[in-house]
Amino acid sequence: MGDEADALNERGDDGADDFTNEMYQRHYYAQLSHMQKRYADNKRADIGTTIRCACCARRIIKDHRQKQFCSNKGKKNCKDTYWNNVNDNRRYRSHKYK
Repeated sequence: MGDEADALNERGDDGADDFTNEMYQRHYYAQLSHMQKRYADNKRADIGTTIRCACCARRIIKDHRQKQFCSNKGKKNCKDTYWNNVNDNRRYRSHKYK
């Protein structure tokens, strides 16, 4: 009977962790979907209009046809963050080395 109780205790803790991981993944992929929608909207927007950064949703003015992100320089820039999460190969590498 002791073995069964130990097995239930172990399974109960893992169940909570599984639930937390599942909720995190749902939130992560929902945010990713929002980012991809903003990117597509920014591509269609006319030059001179106010758009939202595809990554962080900060308001910016579209100066030229390729403007999608509020920053693309520095260690934690939005352009790299976006592509490191949207692209499967880059996501794997970026999360592996965090």
